Parts: sequence; C-alpha cells; structure tokens
Amino acid sequence: MDDKLKNNLKRFLISLMVYAIVFTFFDYFEYFNDKIDPSIIFISFFPLIWGPWGIAGLFIGDLIGRIPCVFVKKTLTVPETVVFSLTVLLISIFIYKLYYSFDFNKKISTLHLYEADNLIKIILIICITNALYVFLHIYFVMIYSEISFQRSIMDEFINSYVFITNVSLIFSLLFVSIAGLRNFNIYKPKTTKFRVSKYFKPFYNRLKPYLKPYFGFIKYSKFINLMIIVYTIALFITGTTFLLKGTSDPAISTSILFNLGFIIFLVVFKPITKNVVIKKNRSFNELVMFILIFISVFSILASIILSSMQNDSFFENNTFFNLDKVINVLNLYLNYKTTFLQIVVTFGISIGVMYYLQKHFSKPLITISEIAEDYVLNRLDGIETLKESNEKLNRSLETVLGELDVLSNNKYDVGFLARSFKEMIENLEFYMDNLKKVEREKERIDTEISIASKIQKNMIPNVFPPFPDRLNEFDIYAINIPARNIGGDFYDYFLVDDDHVAIVIGDVSGKGVPAALFMSMAKILINDQTLFSLRPSEVFNNVNEKLIANNNSNDEFRFLTAWLGILELSSGRLTYVNAGHDPPFIFHNSRDYSILTGESCLLLGYMNNVSYVQNETTMYAGDRLFLYTDGITEGINKNSEQFQKDRLLNVLNKNKHTNIKKLIFKIKKDLDDFTSGVEQFDDETMIILEYRKKLNY
Repeated sequence: MDDKLKNNLKRFLISLMVYAIVFTFFDYFEYFNDKIDPSIIFISFFPLIWGPWGIAGLFIGDLIGRIPCVFVKKTLTVPETVVFSLTVLLISIFIYKLYYSFDFNKKISTLHLYEADNLIKIILIICITNALYVFLHIYFVMIYSEISFQRSIMDEFINSYVFITNVSLIFSLLFVSIAGLRNFNIYKPKTTKFRVSKYFKPFYNRLKPYLKPYFGFIKYSKFINLMIIVYTIALFITGTTFLLKGTSDPAISTSILFNLGFIIFLVVFKPITKNVVIKKNRSFNELVMFILIFISVFSILASIILSSMQNDSFFENNTFFNLDKVINVLNLYLNYKTTFLQIVVTFGISIGVMYYLQKHFSKPLITISEIAEDYVLNRLDGIETLKESNEKLNRSLETVLGELDVLSNNKYDVGFLARSFKEMIENLEFYMDNLKKVEREKERIDTEISIASKIQKNMIPNVFPPFPDRLNEFDIYAINIPARNIGGDFYDYFLVDDDHVAIVIGDVSGKGVPAALFMSMAKILINDQTLFSLRPSEVFNNVNEKLIANNNSNDEFRFLTAWLGILELSSGRLTYVNAGHDPPFIFHNSRDYSILTGESCLLLGYMNNVSYVQNETTMYAGDRLFLYTDGITEGINKNSEQFQKDRLLNVLNKNKHTNIKKLIFKIKKDLDDFTSGVEQFDDETMIILEYRKKLNY
C-alpha cells in the first residue's frame, strides 16, 4: 500500500469515527433531536479539507450512526434512514463542488482563510448549503408524516435555519482556522470533465446556434453557470408563491423540488476546470480570524453559562454542572436573533479586518514574494542568445522596479520592505554588471592562459622517439604534467652536433604565468648557450649572468634549479653540471639504479659571479639516466606522507629492464595510486635517456 492510499484511508477513518462519536452525543441529548442533525457541524469541514474521502467517511458514519435509531429506538424507518443519509451525501458533494468549481478572484485555493474573499465564499456556501439541507429535511419529514404546509412549519424552517447556521458557521470556521494554523495536509482536487457531457452537451449544441447571436460569449462551462442561475431564480419564484399561498399545492411543491434537485444536480456534476492552488505556508490573516472566532465563541458560551446559572434548576440534585440544562439553554440561546446578529457582526468585523490586512499587508507581501520569485527565475532562465537574455531581463527589471515603486508608498513596514528590496535589486544589478565584466575579463585571461599552455607544450619536445634514425645509439622518453594550466617545470633534449646530445631538466620557483615565462626564457638561454659550448659549466655560467640581469630589471625575483648533461655518443662520456637540482639516478653496468653523485652548485638566477663545477662519468651500452623534478618525490597522500626518493628508487629497480616508455608510465601510476584523492600541487616532470651504443638492433 503506497503512502498516498494510506493518507486517504486515514482521512476516511478519521472523518467516520469523529462523525459517529458526535452523532452518538447528539442522539443522547433529546434537546437536539428535532433541531439539528450532527452532520451539519462537519458537513462543511470534512468534504472541503479531505474531498471525496471526507465525504465517504461522513456518509458511512451517518449510516452507522442511524442504525440504533432504526433497530433499537425505532424512531426512524429504513426508508427514512436511507433518504436522510443520501441527503447528507448529496449536500456534502454539493458543498465540495460548489467551493472548488466557482471562483471569486480568478483563482481557487484549498480551504484556508488567508484572504477575505475565501472567508466570504465559505460563509455564503455554508448559508446556501444550510438552506438546502433544512429545506430537504423538513420537506421529507412532511412527506413521511403526511403533514400539509402550515405557518408553523415555516417558523420551524426559519428557527432551524438560524440555529444550524449559527452552529455550523461557528464550528466550521473555527475548524478551518485551526486547520490553517496547524497547516493540515489538505486534499487537492484534480481537474475534471462534465461527467454527463454525452447526455447534456448535445442539448447545448442544439441551443448554441440560437444563443450565439445574443450570448456569443457564453462557453460550455459558462452555460452551466447560467443554467444554475436560471433555476435558482425559478426556485425563488416558486418558493415565494408557496409561502404566499400558505398551502401545499402539489404542482408548486413538485416545481420547488424539481428546481432544487436540478440545481443540486448541476453543481454536483459541474467540472473543476481550474488548477487548485495549495496554500502551504501559514498566514497572519488566519491567526486574526482564529482570534476573532474564538472571542465570538467564548462570548456566546459565557452568555450561555450566565443564563444557565440564573436558572434555579441549574444546581439540581446537588449536581454542580447539569449538562442537560446547559444544552437546553444553548438550544434556546442560539435561536435568538441577537445571537445571529452577534455572529453577523463578528464575521462582518472579521471580513473588514481581513480586507484591511489583505490590502496593506498580505497582498503587498505576497506581491513582493512573487516579484522575488519571478526575478530569480528570470535570472536563472536559459535563453538561446545573450542578446535575447538581456532584453528579457531588462523588461523584467523595469516591471519589477515599477511594482516596487508602487509598493514603496505603503505607509506601514511593507513600504519600508519594498524600498529595501528595490535597493537590494538595484545594488544586485550593479554587482551583476560588475561581475559580468569580471567574468568576461576572466574568460579572456583563461583563453590567453589556454593559448599560453598550448604554446608552452609546443616549446617542450614531445615527439617520441625523438631521433628514430639513431635508435641504435640512444633513445629518450619524457613527460611533463603541470599542476595548473601552465607550469614552471621543463625538460629539453637536442643534438649539439652529430656526436653530442644534450639533456636538461629544470624547475622554476613559483607557479603560474610568471614562472612559465621565466621557464621559457631559461630554456631558450640554455639551448642557445649549449650550441656555442660543449662545456656544461660554461653554459650555466653564461645563463646565470643573463638571468641575474633580467631579475634585476623586474620587481618579482625568480630563480630555478636545473641539471644539464652532454653525452658524447662515440665514447659514452657524460659531462654534466647541477645547479641545485635533485641529482638523477643512473642505471650502470646492469646493476641497480643509484644516485649519480657530483658536486651541486648554486641555483640559476639567484646570485651573480657564481662558478659552476662540471662533473664527468662514462656510460656504457644499456646504461640509463633518469632525471625528475621534486613534484615526483614530494607527492603527498591522505596521511600527509611524501612519495620520497626511496619509493621512486624502489620502482626503478623493480622495473630496471622495462622499456623506458613503460617505465615512465609505471612510475606515474604508482605515484597516482599513492596520492589518490589528494590534489596535485606541484608540476610532475620525468625524462629518461638510454645509451645504446654497440647494441645490435
């Protein structure tokens, strides 16, 4: 069983049980038996808050409640029970459809007293329903009792109508206001069609050609409303004739019943053509309505108690509280015209107060809320082109500011709220315009950075194998992964001449564009100076002086670590110089990888007049040289542990005979597994050279 069905069954059972309990209470006290049926208290409430499920509970509860009257007390016959219960069912559907199929202000909302229009609508519907209910009740009593019309019956009709209207207005509106304050889950009706259209619509289609010249504006649904009005006027005329004659003329009686039945028929089967608005939030008007109704009920009960206490029989048999006598006084009191006038005055004041609150508080606040919602939706609404979007927002903005200007004239706090909201929108628009400019500037910068990143990637050689015609002598593979779009790490390799290949790696201080520019300059300088000298120490001496000169002319100081090696291919002689960079690992004589020792000198671009020391070693066929930046060894995992040189050396030794390309990617995979879930914060660069002289390919 789904949740929706469970909720509906709860509504049905609650309405059934509440009605059965109240019916038993009313049936026990004889003072109510001839004056009011208990269903009149809930006949407006349960159908309107719980729809068909409340109606079903009311009807079944009525049938169950009347069973003792038929089989135990024998005050009712089975036909009378069926007729009275069907009357309850019919009136319940009537009030339900009357509320949800007619509108005052071009919208229909669930049962809440947050607008004066809703209050007026509920009061009118209760009064109309009570008149129909009392008429049908007395009419069927006359039929079963075979009593002809008398003046006393009319008096009974008026007294009964005044009494049940007093009771139903007080209790129904009290329950409705409580439901609004407690934010009950109210049933939302669905739109329906006219269920007897196949029988009724052909009749309408035949009349339409004759009606159109005079009533061309009348649509099918409006035609139904017109029919209801016509039969209501006919009912009023026949009823007036019935009263003036003072007799039970069968023709007039039949006409009244026919007109009344057809009105009920049209309303019961009238379709709900509009979507019902659900009022979810509580309203201040509902609180005001509850207070006014509570004061009215309290004053009526206080008057009843005072009247009862003046009666000598109130303290009968040493019983402090004689409920029978209290109910008797209540029955008499609620029939007084003064009580009816008191209720009319109370609801009149309530309607006036609600209209005032609605005009000066509720509607302006709802308007401000709708303006805010529309403004946000327009801001979020996706339009195909930016031009169309701007035009829509400008039109919306003008409308919004115009409405807020009108609301700003309100002399209460709502006016201050409207002015504040208007200022907020104006400031927000100003901020949004500036934000757009910033976003456009950011997009421009991002585009330029993207272009710079592509330029930087093209500056770093990335074609492998780099020298396919010389694979019998050496091979190189490398990767460079910036932490951002552009980075400060670089590597390079190039042939100085036919017998010498240079390999270089560097890491510039800082991140972003400045580091990338400095890196580009350093790479170009190292490349140029290497072409003029085969001595790495001399290359770094010259590059350092040029970088120092450039650093002195800029506000932001930059430097870099670098390692440069020149391999003589014919002999395997490797000369190299280290400017503060992590020393590389060398795979030598088919042994494990080890650190290539050598003197480390000062950083490039940090200080002038530095003498860089050159180191030298010999590589043999099968030897490898692995260079890297600190982004590899300083990679951090979730436990703030670094990858470190030991792990790197372990990976190298486990894969020392692996192809150099696969070896690079193996190291990268192990590093990614180690730092899984942690964002990369430094550039990652690796380059490996394999010397192959004298190998047979």
